[in-house]
Amino acid sequence: MERRILALDPGKSGGLVWCARDGSLQTAKMPDTEGNIRDLLRSAVASDGVNEAWIENIPKYVGHAIPSSAAAVLFDNFGLLKGLLMGWGIKLYLVTPQTWQKPLRLGTVAGAGGKPEWKRKLLAEAQRRYPTLHLTLATADACLIYDHAHRCSSDPSQPQ
Repeated sequence: MERRILALDPGKSGGLVWCARDGSLQTAKMPDTEGNIRDLLRSAVASDGVNEAWIENIPKYVGHAIPSSAAAVLFDNFGLLKGLLMGWGIKLYLVTPQTWQKPLRLGTVAGAGGKPEWKRKLLAEAQRRYPTLHLTLATADACLIYDHAHRCSSDPSQPQ
């Protein structure tokens, strides 16, 4: 069976990247409502034949840098995404930021000068790797998670 990968950054300002049936990559900002998230995922699964999903795994403690309201949305989206995809029988991989970011060799958040600079650095790397895609800060992480998934065998900790 041909791999049809969906990569997800579950944050409120996150995004999705998936491979369509024609081989093109599709991108979308994370929808604002649970119904819209469901509808977008359903379309990717039904129309484009997505058969595996890679979701950025979130830490159980997000620290003081992330407001509790943002953490609540992150955890809600994470659970919703996992539940929908598992319910539809999609093979699911959870991948930590460290796992998909380390092979990029871009350094660290602190080394970049802080989170905003780091996010811009990740966007620039995603744009370099996929110059024909229209990528934004919302879709850059998902694009790089997709790139990691594409390079991995069936074991997400073992890039090919």
